[in-house]
Amino acid sequence: MKKLVLMTIATIFMVSLTFAGNSPDKVSTNKIVKVIQRELQYPAFAKDKQIEDYVFVNLVVDKKGKIKVNDIYSRNIELTVYVKQELENMVVKDFKSDKTFDMKIVFKLEKI
Repeated sequence: MKKLVLMTIATIFMVSLTFAGNSPDKVSTNKIVKVIQRELQYPAFAKDKQIEDYVFVNLVVDKKGKIKVNDIYSRNIELTVYVKQELENMVVKDFKSDKTFDMKIVFKLEKI
């Protein structure tokens, strides 16, 4: 029988990055992704229920590094609420500009 190993960090894929029509800034994008990967854990309720799903998020990081969720969607309301609360409690240190990000956050159980 195969065992399930639960990923402790959601995998994050950047779909696009927009900032006043300018081309993406890879350093800023990588910084946001690293902060979210480090801080956003696979929630216990999802592990217990073996929930796998995507959460699509449009967010902005302000000049103080605070994340504000503009729009969020998932088929699973519990994941939607969890991700929004977690993101809005995060701060990206040394972030000096308002940038808007669209991302897909994947919650997936690994099977071994």
